[in-house]
Parts: sequence; C-alpha cells; structure tokens
Amino acid sequence: MLRKLFGKKLKDKAHKKIIDKKTGEELLLCPRCRIHMEKLKKKNIILDVCDRCGGMWADFGEIEKLHDIHKREVEKYEKAQRRK
Repeated sequence: MLRKLFGKKLKDKAHKKIIDKKTGEELLLCPRCRIHMEKLKKKNIILDVCDRCGGMWADFGEIEKLHDIHKREVEKYEKAQRRK
C-alpha cells in the first residue's frame, strides 16, 4: 500500500551512512533488519520505510498529518456519493 501511495520502489541499502539527496537527511537503519530505510515523501509528510520487514518510522506529527489527509479524502468521496 505504501509503495502505491508514494509511487516509489523501495530499495535495500548498505550499512554505511547514506544521505538522502532530496531531503539532505541521513537514512535511518531499521531497528529490526538493520538495513537503511527508504524515505518516502508525499506532500509535507516523510515516512521512513523498511522494504524488508515493512516497518515504518514517522516523525512527530506525521501520523496526525496522514490521518487528516485520509479524513479529507473520505469526506470528498462521501460528498461525491451524495451528489449521485
């Protein structure tokens, strides 16, 4: 689902320090798999996702932002359904 939402393939990374070219931030290691997680960015939300185990890390406030986006999309859908 995340790949579809963010439209990006996730890749395994080596264990050396890697800086994300888009954000300038260091890629985090997955606490379970110990591989670098991919940064997925959509609008103003950045998630760190492990391609191996599917684990995710979100910075403070990111989950709330995702919830707000989902809520707005549901409201749009329901409004469109009422018009039919």
